[in-house]
Amino acid sequence: MKTKIIISVVALSLVLITKSVFAENETVTGTPKAVRNQIKEERQVTKTTVTQIREEKKNTLSELKLKKMEAIYKAIKMGLEKRHDALLKIKAKLEARLAKNPMNKDKTQALAELAKFAATEKQYQADMLILDAKFEELKTSTKTSEVVKGLKDTVNLVREDLNNIKKVLTAAVKALAQAPKLEVTKTE
Repeated sequence: MKTKIIISVVALSLVLITKSVFAENETVTGTPKAVRNQIKEERQVTKTTVTQIREEKKNTLSELKLKKMEAIYKAIKMGLEKRHDALLKIKAKLEARLAKNPMNKDKTQALAELAKFAATEKQYQADMLILDAKFEELKTSTKTSEVVKGLKDTVNLVREDLNNIKKVLTAAVKALAQAPKLEVTKTE
């Protein structure tokens, strides 16, 4: 029973194949050379459609890669900005502490250390602009591996800037902590 079904399926498929071959041959008429030329033209059309499909697929993949790179870049940038914001909050607290000076300490050394903050802040801002420019370059670059290396180096440079800001704030806090108390003279 199974063999009869298999034989009938094979016979049906052979009939369909031969019908399609004859149907194709009916549309192609003329000399054998003309037939060959027509077949070559059909193959050429097929090749161009295949290459078009490959290019579309490649472009789609590059768009997906670009979206993924943008998401990664946004996450890295957000982390750097959060760290910077935290350092700015520490600076604000330190400035408020220096303004109040509840322990009545000499704050000249702490203010001198805090004055270095402006230079490190400028460097951070400049490196963040470079980081944004590198990412924009990555979007349009054909040699992504070289640009990615430069982007990583710039991210490390921004992290170093944040470390320098932290060192400045740490030095200012230490200077305030080690500052001697001012002598308070009582007025009568």
